[in-house]
Amino acid sequence: MLVTIESLLSKDETDQNNFMPIYQQWQSERSSISGLLTEYVRNAFKPTVMTPYIPLMIIFIIAQFL
Repeated sequence: MLVTIESLLSKDETDQNNFMPIYQQWQSERSSISGLLTEYVRNAFKPTVMTPYIPLMIIFIIAQFL
């Protein structure tokens, strides 16, 4: 839907049209499903992201034994 709106706005060639086609650019540069999953896994192991997962995993493991 947003890409459709951006394409309609890009056809308008008036001076009032000062937008950047963010979603069209993202969609054209987007990776495949495997690329997105690889990026997700790579980011999940960063220390700032992994820190909240450790207590959650411990709680989940303890809950399995109760």
